[in-house]
Amino acid sequence: MIFKILGIGLVSVFLSLSVKKTNKEAASVVSIVSGVLTVILLMPYIREIINNLESFSAKNNIPENYIKLLIKVLGIGFLSEFCASVAKDAGENSIAQKIQLGGKVLIMVLAMPLFNTLITMITDLL
Repeated sequence: MIFKILGIGLVSVFLSLSVKKTNKEAASVVSIVSGVLTVILLMPYIREIINNLESFSAKNNIPENYIKLLIKVLGIGFLSEFCASVAKDAGENSIAQKIQLGGKVLIMVLAMPLFNTLITMITDLL
């Protein structure tokens, strides 16, 4: 599998570099298609990770909502990083930074209920 991913990446880099000289927008499309193809190749592995997390939580009596939260946080992190990389490839570093900031803020918003529960547990112990 890694060789397929590396192949897609290397072909995309060479294609993007050769196209970028004449058509910058097409180079961005090559970058996006490369990322999408890579994610499609990784989908079975991502599903396996999710299944393992769900199985682990069931065996260890971890509330399902914690695992869902973890999966959402990871998804937001990966997606915002992917989109920020596409923006950087297009030369839009300022937009990339805003995408990353948005991802971080959304992660914090999702994590607040868990953080509040943790603080409550700690104060109850004291």
